[in-house]
Formats: sequence, structure tokens, C-alpha cells
Amino acid sequence: RRAFSDRADPEQIAADWSQRWSAALNDFLAHRDQAPPAQFFDVAYDDIESRPFETAAQIYDFLGWPLTADAERAMRAFLAANPKNKHGVHRYSLAEYGLSRTDELNRFADYCKRFDIAVQADL
Repeated sequence: RRAFSDRADPEQIAADWSQRWSAALNDFLAHRDQAPPAQFFDVAYDDIESRPFETAAQIYDFLGWPLTADAERAMRAFLAANPKNKHGVHRYSLAEYGLSRTDELNRFADYCKRFDIAVQADL
């Protein structure tokens, strides 16, 4: 926002994006419910973090794509060169951006329930 303003308010930006993402996810769910379920392959973020290669292999399988030896080598090389927290650990809290835990839990409750997403205790 600084490109268009002399001041960027992190709390205003957080509130704006929280509302935008909530609306987008609700819209997504409504559209998804109109499509055949077989068109979707859900991937949990925890699986991407804990089993990145295996998760990518499952996506290839769902799409009917062959996972070639070259692709596997490239993926494994990328993962080895880019370990989690390579550039340090980043921690954020709702409070530092003026967001309420209760409001955010309510805002994203339908999405979390739909995909059985556990809410972190330390938001």
C-alpha cells in the first residue's frame, strides 16, 4: 500500500485482508459445492510441511501424471536445498495486527470445519 500512500497501517491492512479472504473462501465453498467432488483433491498444509514429496506424489497420482525419475530428483534436490526455516522462523500473532481471536475464529469457522482444520492455541 505504500506505493499509493504515505502511510501503511498494518492493522487496517490485516482487517481488510481478513475480510477479503473470508469472503473469498466462502465464495469458493459455494462454487465448490456446485461441482462434482471428483474434481478436487484436498491437501492439508500440515502434509505439505511434514511430507512434501509424498504429498506432491499424491497430487501427481490424482492428476494421472507420471512422476518421472527426473521430476523426483528435481523435487528432492529442491527440498534439500530449501529446508523449513532456511531463512529463520517467523512468528506472528493476531493481536499484533489488531485482530481478535474470537472474531477470526468465527470468520473462518465454516472453512475450518469443512476441512477439519485444527486451530492453533497460540494465535
